[in-house]
Amino acid sequence: MKTLILLRHAKASWSDGADSDFERSLKPKGWRQIDKMSAHLQKEGVCPERVFCSPSRRTRETLGPFLESWGLTQDAVVFDDGLYLANEVALLEHIHALQDDLNRVLFLGHNPGLTDLANRLTSREVYIKNLRPCGVVILEFAVESWQDVAVGEGRLALHLRPKELED
Repeated sequence: MKTLILLRHAKASWSDGADSDFERSLKPKGWRQIDKMSAHLQKEGVCPERVFCSPSRRTRETLGPFLESWGLTQDAVVFDDGLYLANEVALLEHIHALQDDLNRVLFLGHNPGLTDLANRLTSREVYIKNLRPCGVVILEFAVESWQDVAVGEGRLALHLRPKELED
């Protein structure tokens, strides 16, 4: 069994004075989303063995509190330039290249790639309109090798939006 966790970066600012999209930082709302989502996932026992993360500022900022809540160090993280704004085809190539000794991995990145990937990997009965900022999708695959992860074969174990955790 292989488990793929998809996490979109938290709410980012378009007006923070960043010189580029790559350098955009999180809004205060994004930090609140992270607090709630990381606490919820930690409570539910959702913890990856390895994290593959886009190197953008907003994904790095999103990642820090999650690592802390899971008790993971930077050694568990791979920053990959190829994940910045990657489409679902590129993301699937990354998945197929994963080492088979890993059973639970997390990809932290951007839309529309993450939403498109989730929809591509699940059955046609499942449709995610938009993976919201700091939203999580967990997909399970009844395979022994990441190379065997196939279109339409993932079981949606969780789709959670931060709004669902607000009190």
